[in-house]
Amino acid sequence: IAASRQARIYDSVILKTLGATRRQILSAQALEYGLLAALLALVALALGLTAAWYVITQIFSFSWAPDWPVVMLTLAGGALLTLGLGIAGSLPVLAARPARALRQL
Repeated sequence: IAASRQARIYDSVILKTLGATRRQILSAQALEYGLLAALLALVALALGLTAAWYVITQIFSFSWAPDWPVVMLTLAGGALLTLGLGIAGSLPVLAARPARALRQL
């Protein structure tokens, strides 16, 4: 989020100049962070289940029986946290004034 701040400010300024509202810009960024959160949740699910399966079945010799509601709630919580942090990081970007940002280019 921090590494791409200047690029986000530039994109926001250009979109504002072209007539986009703050709500439209924030919605686009929320969609981007939502997709990122979903992708991260899928990667975490795949890696976590694979590691858990190996440890439980191969090392401890137990049967594999994940608690799916807990798994899904954990993934949803992580995705919402990622989305919330992304949107919170985008709020200062929306406050950038077009004239000042364009002069700095």
